[in-house]
Amino acid sequence: MNQADFNRVKEVRLSGIRQENQEPRLIAPKVSATWQYGATAAHGIPLGGSLRTVEGLTLDDVKGSHRKITHGRLTVVLAGDINEGEARNLLEKHLGNWER
Repeated sequence: MNQADFNRVKEVRLSGIRQENQEPRLIAPKVSATWQYGATAAHGIPLGGSLRTVEGLTLDDVKGSHRKITHGRLTVVLAGDINEGEARNLLEKHLGNWER
């Protein structure tokens, strides 16, 4: 992901949050969860983020989290009319340059 793509996706998310914040039926569950669990507890933070949390994100934050979450944890499951050799060739072709 490059900076321009990141900025576009971030602005789309911020726009969505702004729209959600205008809808009482969407505000109530967020306020309730924050009140019940606290503003710093995992269950008290909106899954889609808040204006404050999303505005603070950087591309480096996202890349760092992605590396941390996915590094060495990829599992590929294939099904269908394919044998092991064909599967290995396809994986090497499409994923072979990934850092291991």
